[in-house]
Amino acid sequence: MVYSDAEDYCEQAGGYLTSMHDGFEKDFFEGLASPFGVDSFWIGGSDKFNATWQWEDNSPFDFNDWAPGIGF
Repeated sequence: MVYSDAEDYCEQAGGYLTSMHDGFEKDFFEGLASPFGVDSFWIGGSDKFNATWQWEDNSPFDFNDWAPGIGF
């Protein structure tokens, strides 16, 4: 699944891709996914506008503790 498909899927279900602003939120979402064997998932950050990373909800892009090799 690509980002736009994940975004569309959430919108069709009445939701949206989330933003993450700290380690607590990251741990929370990882904890929700882990019991289902999910170790990666889409979140609402992209650089599709102006090549600048931002969250879909327009909140500050202020967290960067991502997987090794993933940089912004």
